[in-house]
Amino acid sequence: MSKILIVEDDPMISEIYEKKFSEAGFEVSLAENGKQALETIKMKSVDVVLSDLIMPEMGGFELVKTLRGGGYDPKIKIVILSNLVDSLENVIKLGANGFLAKSAFTPSEMVAEVKKILDAPEPQAKE
Repeated sequence: MSKILIVEDDPMISEIYEKKFSEAGFEVSLAENGKQALETIKMKSVDVVLSDLIMPEMGGFELVKTLRGGGYDPKIKIVILSNLVDSLENVIKLGANGFLAKSAFTPSEMVAEVKKILDAPEPQAKE
């Protein structure tokens, strides 16, 4: 069972995604911002982080930078969930594995997209 951490400051949205991902067999944890997400990741292993970008205390950009900056498992998949599609290039450069526009997917479709990202092979280092 894959472990997902949903980082979202809107309780209604996080509740919907928690239900859908739980029904799909994921072990779900929730955090309201990047700071809480980092605390959760220090306490338990996570396979994928599904994060909003704009949140109080620590947003998604800073969360991705911190997770990819060292000290955290580099195998954790990071998927940004936001309607700020003009941020796609920036978050991918920072190290996110994917970007999903909230308005483009139903919660069930979101689960399917995250499963695809989890199943994607790791890029091989070029020699």
